[in-house]
Amino acid sequence: MKKTTQYFLAVLAVVLLSFTTCTSSTDDDRAYGDWDEDRSTTLDDREFSNAWGGSEYYGRWDTNDDGFVDEAEWRAGRDRNMQGYNGAYSDWDNDADNRLNEDEFREGIYGYYDRDGDRMINEEEYNDWYGQRQEP
Repeated sequence: MKKTTQYFLAVLAVVLLSFTTCTSSTDDDRAYGDWDEDRSTTLDDREFSNAWGGSEYYGRWDTNDDGFVDEAEWRAGRDRNMQGYNGAYSDWDNDADNRLNEDEFREGIYGYYDRDGDRMINEEEYNDWYGQRQEP
């Protein structure tokens, strides 16, 4: 697995953690079904992005609102949201233009949870993440 993918997956974990910590336990119990809008038993990237806020969350990292996350913003976001992560900015910057567009950012997040690489997050992948989140 490329470092870029690993890093994006780590960020996705942080995004999902921040999303689910705001819900009640009753809401948490049915979260996967709520996210699976078309009831296909898998989450496509659109459903996943809709569930965790997509552009809204990206905006929290793009603090100067220029439409990109530069390395300084990325480091601040990483330090704020991903304590202990030691990945490099270049792992996310697929086109090496020294800024992350929303697609680069989202791809890494989504890829983290799509463990089998089939471009869908099934309930097992979701539950693997969710179960880890609840452990102390």
